[in-house]
Amino acid sequence: PPSPFSPPRWMALAEEELLQKLKTWFWEQDGFAGEVFAFAEQNVEFFQAAKHYFETGGEEHPLDWTRLHQQFVAQFEGRLQDFLASLGTDLEGFQAALATAQRSSDNEMDVMVEVMLSMSDYEPWMRSMLALAEEKLREIAEASHEVPEIEADGPTSKHVEVNDLD
Repeated sequence: PPSPFSPPRWMALAEEELLQKLKTWFWEQDGFAGEVFAFAEQNVEFFQAAKHYFETGGEEHPLDWTRLHQQFVAQFEGRLQDFLASLGTDLEGFQAALATAQRSSDNEMDVMVEVMLSMSDYEPWMRSMLALAEEKLREIAEASHEVPEIEADGPTSKHVEVNDLD
């Protein structure tokens, strides 16, 4: 017999259906990778300054950093709430569906939940943004034909024009 604490069978089915729709939507959005990359790119100077701060011994996380994270989370949650509303549910229904997901053995679902949770958790989010900003700066350097040059006092960059390579 079902536990008195288990949701009714019809509710569990609705949660499973919501999870399947959520999973499909999430992967159609490519796990929000495009939005995450765009956010990192829009704030690349900020994240580069934060990286420099940590590399020079900084340990504190100023309030404006958490505000930027809150802005990112609000953007993500807004997209999620819009999707849920289109299905006739809300964050409460989403939370119930996630409880169902935790009892499943669906690896794609596990990844989706992990990604969503990591976006809302400040420290993993900050590590991801710092790495993405670093990658973006590397792409910019490669696109501008900067070639690292090793000198006696350490690595520097030299701007090389395409014409100089002939």
